[in-house]
Amino acid sequence: MNEDSTTIRPLMLGIGICATVLMLAAPDAQAGTITDFLDRIGGCRKPMSESFSYEISPYTAKPYGKALAEWTDQDVADFRAYFVACQTRRSDWRSMGDYNRNDAIRVIDTAMAELRPKVAEARAVADKQRADAAYDTEKRLRAEEQQRTEAEAATQRAQAEGAARAERAGRNEEAKKTVVSLLQELLAFTQNEIEALPPDQKLARLDGYLTRMQAIAAEIGDAPAAKPLLTMLEQTRQLRAQIEAERDRQAAVPRVAPNQGDGAITEGGPHPDFEWLGQQLIMALTNPLQRESFRISLARGIDFNVGVSAIEPAPTGWLVQLSGRPGVPGKPGQGLFCRVNGTDTASLAVLRTVTPPYGIIHVAAPDADEFVLESSPVQIRIVFRDCRVTPPDNR
Repeated sequence: MNEDSTTIRPLMLGIGICATVLMLAAPDAQAGTITDFLDRIGGCRKPMSESFSYEISPYTAKPYGKALAEWTDQDVADFRAYFVACQTRRSDWRSMGDYNRNDAIRVIDTAMAELRPKVAEARAVADKQRADAAYDTEKRLRAEEQQRTEAEAATQRAQAEGAARAERAGRNEEAKKTVVSLLQELLAFTQNEIEALPPDQKLARLDGYLTRMQAIAAEIGDAPAAKPLLTMLEQTRQLRAQIEAERDRQAAVPRVAPNQGDGAITEGGPHPDFEWLGQQLIMALTNPLQRESFRISLARGIDFNVGVSAIEPAPTGWLVQLSGRPGVPGKPGQGLFCRVNGTDTASLAVLRTVTPPYGIIHVAAPDADEFVLESSPVQIRIVFRDCRVTPPDNR
């Protein structure tokens, strides 16, 4: 019995020592990042004073295993409780007196008074950093959005400018074609026809060209084709002024009245020239004050050579569309027409030999029984009745 007691006593002493070591190594607080770190560096065997100045330092990224900015209030409370528990478990805690016990706790609270502001400051810095990062991110996103918006706007502007340039180019090309066609027609008239006409007819034809050039100039605006058009317009005005001055100079000179056979235009005879009649039509189209007098003049009838744009059936015969430019098709339903009776076999025989729009015939008619002349929208339909068609003569 004594031998067994001797064996058991050292064993119980060892168990007691181990228990005491374990009690001193770590408090009973719930384990966390801070308390785990304290356990790893020695627990209660390493006083706070040996680690605090090193750990709570600007050069230590994670004091006691955790960045100060991430310390929670519970971490701060656990940190204090850990070292308070270490003090209360000292073997001399009860015998050291109130003053010494209070002084031991005061040392811990002094360190805590230094720790808490540093934790608050670290949290504030972290919050500011997060706010600054969020602001920078938002600013960057706004800048990227603005760049995308500006890029899209620039693309849209470029597309719109390209479309506008293409549209202008198309308009300029159409204006060029119109101007070139008119100038070629005017050039042919001044080089080949004008000298054979009397002064009044020259002026009437030139007035028609001037009216057309002014209308086209107003339509095309500042297109490149406007420059040669305006140049020719001024030259045509000068030519007209010269012809008018010459006519006035010779007005007092006695002249033999022209007869019907020389192709001159007289107030009592039929219109002998399709081009001149067309110029009168254009002037009446652009100036509504001239339409009634033009309509009345059609009662004189027609008697001239003219091209054929088309031949169409009519209720009582055939409708011949007249043209001053052989080879150019007319606009369906619009222009000057000559109605040939279905019983006029001689006229029909001549029409059978014609190939529109290249054929040329001679037409004569007493007057017009259809008259439509409107400028907006443009509507031109003048039909001469009871037309007689013969082969073209040499006039």
